[in-house]
Amino acid sequence: MRKHLAYIFVSFALIISGCDKHTGIPGLSEDAYISLKLNVAEKTRSLINPDSQTSNFQTAGSRITLYDVYTPSADEGSANLIQYLDEQNLRCNGTDWIFTKSQTNNEEIKIPWTKSGQHDFFAYNSHDAASGQSIPYPVGYSSFEDNPASNTTGRHQYFRIPASGDITLTTQNNQYDFIYSSKNRDILVEGHDEVEMTFKHLFAAVYFEVKNISNSAMRLNSISLGGLKDKGNATVAYNGDVTLNLSSTQANSLFAKSPSKELSVGSSYVVYADCGAGQAFLIWPHSISDFANASFTIDYNLGKTYNNWNTAQTTTVKLSGDDSPYKVNNWAAGSVYKYYITVSDNNISLSVIKVIDWINDDVILEE
Repeated sequence: MRKHLAYIFVSFALIISGCDKHTGIPGLSEDAYISLKLNVAEKTRSLINPDSQTSNFQTAGSRITLYDVYTPSADEGSANLIQYLDEQNLRCNGTDWIFTKSQTNNEEIKIPWTKSGQHDFFAYNSHDAASGQSIPYPVGYSSFEDNPASNTTGRHQYFRIPASGDITLTTQNNQYDFIYSSKNRDILVEGHDEVEMTFKHLFAAVYFEVKNISNSAMRLNSISLGGLKDKGNATVAYNGDVTLNLSSTQANSLFAKSPSKELSVGSSYVVYADCGAGQAFLIWPHSISDFANASFTIDYNLGKTYNNWNTAQTTTVKLSGDDSPYKVNNWAAGSVYKYYITVSDNNISLSVIKVIDWINDDVILEE
């Protein structure tokens, strides 16, 4: 999967003042300020639509939430971690990204670097201005440890999505991904240059289209996915590592649709066309073992006799496993999986599978 690099640049007119997060921190730089830059050419999106040219970070009013943990250098005489930035807001003004005093106060501020030590950043997209939507589930996280040696789960905090309970992903409109990034900066090694962030997607997206390539009209009665997990939560470590906790394997009812849709010869039906502009739905990433029993079941009538539909047929096709001819055996975060289901006079099959990076560039695995 191709990464989506985002460089966030902040140029400021005001120096931060009276900020209690920096009170008492020794060695603040007097002329070097934290800067990040978003490369507009690389559009990392929170919406599931991979073709949209408007839903991206570089939209005026979009927001990123940033955290920063500071570890003083050894010569400063302290090994304690300091929460340097806590839920710091960055707002896009349409051209650049700027640090602001708060989500409601868009006054631009400067945040000084320290002269030495290590900064660990974690950021996530918290508001998508193009759609006017904020991330619809709260993000929970552990507290910072004062002493790294006492923290058995890692040097810094981790994030849990959602904060409590599980997310059950459905094919509702306006599904939003959780997009996040992490970066370490050792001042003595890399200096005060702008920080380069690599944003990643937490979820995968799936698209299903049924096409009638037979010589007769067809009625699509129902289609459903089975053997998949639609419920779970994720723990995202400060370094970007993800631990998925999935549950609730659905036998045959996941995203069931009963369209009673008539398809003329050569016509198609997008199964989840009402699910966002991309006509795909978000799903938890599935590993090879999670995906082992994935299948879809389709019920349809093919052709008419004296204006009456012929007997309905029900077919189940596995999406993976030893008896599946298809090369996709998992659903990875950050990819859109497009399945094209064709019904012919003799059988039903997946004739084309495309795995599409969230930005562009189709990679055809089988055709």
